[in-house]
Amino acid sequence: WSLIRAPSVDENGNDSISCTLPSCSLHLCMQTSSHPLGVYSHQNAPGLIASHGTLGQYLGTSPDLFISRDGGISWSKALSGSWVMTFMDHGSLIVAVRDYNQRASRFLKYSTDGGNHWYEFEFSLSPAVV
Repeated sequence: WSLIRAPSVDENGNDSISCTLPSCSLHLCMQTSSHPLGVYSHQNAPGLIASHGTLGQYLGTSPDLFISRDGGISWSKALSGSWVMTFMDHGSLIVAVRDYNQRASRFLKYSTDGGNHWYEFEFSLSPAVV
C-alpha cells in the first residue's frame, strides 16, 4: 500500500495545488451512501478511472471528482464537488451531473478528451434531481 501522489494542477489547469508526499496525498472515497460513485472504471474504457477524493493528510469531508487516464498511476482533478458520472463510447465521452444529495441542477457537464476539458449543457429550464 502506498500514498497516491496528488495532481499538481487544478481542474482549470492552474498550478495552484500544493500537496506533496509524504505529508499530503490524494485520498479516494470508497462507495458509501454519501458517495455513490466509489472508484469507478469500466471494461470498455481501459485505463480510465474516476473517483471522488480529497487532498491532505487524511480523507476529508468535501470531496471533488478526480480522474486517472493511466490505470491509477497519476490523477487529475476533474470537477469540484460531488458528481454522478459515467463513461460512454469506450471512454471518449464522460458525462457528469451534480450529485442529487448536494443539490438539484439544470446542467450536466461532459468531456470528450478524458476529462481534461469540460463543457456544460443545460438540459432543463428548472432545477431537477437527476
